[in-house]
Amino acid sequence: MTGLTKDNKNYQIGKLIYPRLSTIMEGRPNIGIEKWKKRVGENEAQRISDETSEWGSKVHLITAYSDLNKYRMIENMLAEDESLLLPLLTWEDWVKEYIKKWVAIEVIVWSNKLGVAGRIDRIGEMKGDKKLSLHDLKTGSLWDDVGIRLYGYRFMWNERNRRKVERCLAIQLPRNNPGELKVKEYSNGNFEEKFVELCEDYHLLNRD
Repeated sequence: MTGLTKDNKNYQIGKLIYPRLSTIMEGRPNIGIEKWKKRVGENEAQRISDETSEWGSKVHLITAYSDLNKYRMIENMLAEDESLLLPLLTWEDWVKEYIKKWVAIEVIVWSNKLGVAGRIDRIGEMKGDKKLSLHDLKTGSLWDDVGIRLYGYRFMWNERNRRKVERCLAIQLPRNNPGELKVKEYSNGNFEEKFVELCEDYHLLNRD
């Protein structure tokens, strides 16, 4: 068995339980988000976060259906929410122009060394680039913490696969401008070291 546990905080891989990368990241304060919450107020911040999360989930799903050629599922989603058409077309145009092929789409990865698991949006080959790259789709702001997440996913993929990921890219389809697409490459500003430290601290604090 491989998948989320009922509380959505862990992944079960066979008989083993691993905390989600998102669960581990909850222990790291995000200064940018905290300042934003103080500026708009807790209630308004929660409302915006809920709406953004719902939108982000839909965009993740419909773009995955596109890359997996599940056209009937796309039709069903667009019938329920026409506003998804613009980000979908923006994504498809970008993929057509820059992606040679996807190697993995929405796959669960994990690390036995660090005791953590997560779900990768995409691993792909970009046109004109022999290096394998990790692509994480974002509909919100690109905080520095995104780099830690990307290198966490990279660490887990590279532990389990012979062909290694080198590049880590965040692909932003912002909710407030869904026809826009931005790409940000995260070079290793100690992101992997910070990820390892977070995992070690998490297990130290949650040791039975």
